[in-house]
Amino acid sequence: MPLSSFWQLISEYKRDELHVHVYSNTSGTGTLIKNVTSYIDEATHKIKTVSESMAFVPNSGGGGHNGPVGMVFSAFNDVSAVAMSVVTPLFSFTAGSTGVTYLYRMEVGGTNAASYIVYINGIQVGQAYTPIAGPFDTFLDFAAGNSAGLLLNIGDVVTVSVVHSRPMLGDFFARMSYIIV
Repeated sequence: MPLSSFWQLISEYKRDELHVHVYSNTSGTGTLIKNVTSYIDEATHKIKTVSESMAFVPNSGGGGHNGPVGMVFSAFNDVSAVAMSVVTPLFSFTAGSTGVTYLYRMEVGGTNAASYIVYINGIQVGQAYTPIAGPFDTFLDFAAGNSAGLLLNIGDVVTVSVVHSRPMLGDFFARMSYIIV
């Protein structure tokens, strides 16, 4: 069944801004699942995204994840000039007291083959590797089956460390997607 039968994309163009709204049905009256506001940078003539938010919609049958309705957010960090064989803290996030937070996905990558280790409160919950031949980015998906991800309690700390064995310095990043219900 085509994607258009499940989702509706409604966009409106106002002056130099583009507002995009994605709904969970084709009539535009369903659950709003994504809002994007962009504008065209006059200096570079490129589209710049000002704000983006997405709701997590329960599956009504037919694939995808079943889970709570919430907003998907992301947090990002990078480190530069990492020496080989040095375990380096790459990312840290503390779950707040606003709503219930789920660790949904962690995207990691860099300029060298590396090993990435994800921890919650110092306990390893995931690990990913990138091969010497590339590509040098990958992700860990914590939303398996019918889950919205790993439940984070208020104050839980998610950290990511990176280590690589290449003789040159490396630059690395991590982007965590999380859901707040």
